[in-house]
Amino acid sequence: MMVLLTAGFAACSDSDDDNGGGTTPEQKHGLTAAQLMQRTAVASVLKKLTGENFSDTTDVDFEGRTYEATIGEVRNESRPSERSIQVSSEGLAEGYFRSLAGGASELITETDDGCKIDLTDLDCHSTGRKQSLGTLTFHNGYGANDVGYADVDIPSIPALQRISYKTDDQWGDNGDFKSPITRGEVFVGAGGRYWICVRVSTGNNPRQAGVLINMQSGKGDDWNYIYEDEKWAAWEPADHIIPDEFEDAVLDYFQLSGASYFHNKKDKIMKKSFGKEVFPDAWGWNWSAKNKKWELWQYGDPGFGTLDEGYCHRAYYSPGMCGIIIVMECNEGCWRTSKATHWRRWRIWSTGTREAKGWYIMADHIYDFWDTSDLHRCDFVYTDVDDFYQFPYFACIYTVRAITFTTQKPEDLGLTKVDI
Repeated sequence: MMVLLTAGFAACSDSDDDNGGGTTPEQKHGLTAAQLMQRTAVASVLKKLTGENFSDTTDVDFEGRTYEATIGEVRNESRPSERSIQVSSEGLAEGYFRSLAGGASELITETDDGCKIDLTDLDCHSTGRKQSLGTLTFHNGYGANDVGYADVDIPSIPALQRISYKTDDQWGDNGDFKSPITRGEVFVGAGGRYWICVRVSTGNNPRQAGVLINMQSGKGDDWNYIYEDEKWAAWEPADHIIPDEFEDAVLDYFQLSGASYFHNKKDKIMKKSFGKEVFPDAWGWNWSAKNKKWELWQYGDPGFGTLDEGYCHRAYYSPGMCGIIIVMECNEGCWRTSKATHWRRWRIWSTGTREAKGWYIMADHIYDFWDTSDLHRCDFVYTDVDDFYQFPYFACIYTVRAITFTTQKPEDLGLTKVDI
């Protein structure tokens, strides 16, 4: 299945009168930024657990309703309340769990053996009504049957009590089904764009789809500005925007990029002429004194293309660089027109922020971003380039696209396998 999604945008005006005489975006929506984050988390959890189309741009009225769980699949018929998710490595389980909150990282608390998403004290309804969705608690630990599991206590989804995260070895037999594309295979498609398989298909159901990723430095080869005036520099992929339910495939890309078992094949890929199209160089955001605007510059650092075994991203730039931002899509959010300042919510993955646990500084200013537990989904409300990137100098910028597949062969997707 080739996915093509586009985001819609609200009309903009340069008139100060359009925003109600200086009304802030939070006032216009009736919610603060913290309340919008709660709503995002509620919509994301319900959408990912049930597969239904919940939106974070309106009130989520779940009270008194029950939903059927569709996340993962039941692997043991004697335990119908437990649904399993296949992960390519042990280290990805917690990242998959954290992505359920849809970037609302402030609502995730650390525990002794994992973390917890607590949605019991919600204040995100426009009427002021208090809500309580429930809790999800993740437990790390490699066992015979899983590498981690989550206890689910959400009254609106009574049939789901546990989510189990299993590696390929723990997953068991898929019967006669075999993924038509295997992990690590590289393909070229329309426009000379290169794709790498980071997740295999495990069945005919769309939710069991495999994922092919195209990762590009900066804005990539085809993108849309969010605003007509490009000085705002806000963009999104022009096609193949990664679907919400498969956004955690970014974790799979990170894992594959740094996996020791894949090192030899990655070495061969990087020796090919298209190597940097699969694992791109690092680009960053810098102020151009000449052009008097923010621009993406190519640092010439290896980025995802590093061949240091065990690392999935490396930059040798300035001591200020400490992060990665992977742009996925711009969603409709709150906005204001005063002085052409617009507010949009972006879906991105980021890692290596100054407060994060996964960045390391060495004497020669080498920065190693290999800990995927530090990679997290974020929502940013865009006001200006400084606010959106927080610290523009401190991040490598990438744009990601995705193609999903179940039983389709590469030629059905318009792709041709390349020799490694």
